[in-house]
Amino acid sequence: MNDHDEIELRRYLRAGLPAMDLELRRDLWSDIEGRLEKNDKRVPWFDWFLLGAAAAGLIGLPQIIPVLLYHL
Repeated sequence: MNDHDEIELRRYLRAGLPAMDLELRRDLWSDIEGRLEKNDKRVPWFDWFLLGAAAAGLIGLPQIIPVLLYHL
């Protein structure tokens, strides 16, 4: 790409893309504080399922406990 092509490409890009507003329209920190204060921490159902399956596996197969501890 030579200089003429680059200048022409820049001209086309400036004509086709609108000027961007780099300033924020409002302060976002108040939204973040609201989300942090909400403190809504729900655990999905599949996490409970995995926990139950792991507990059932350890209760049903206690001989696997030393193997798991070895791999830690």
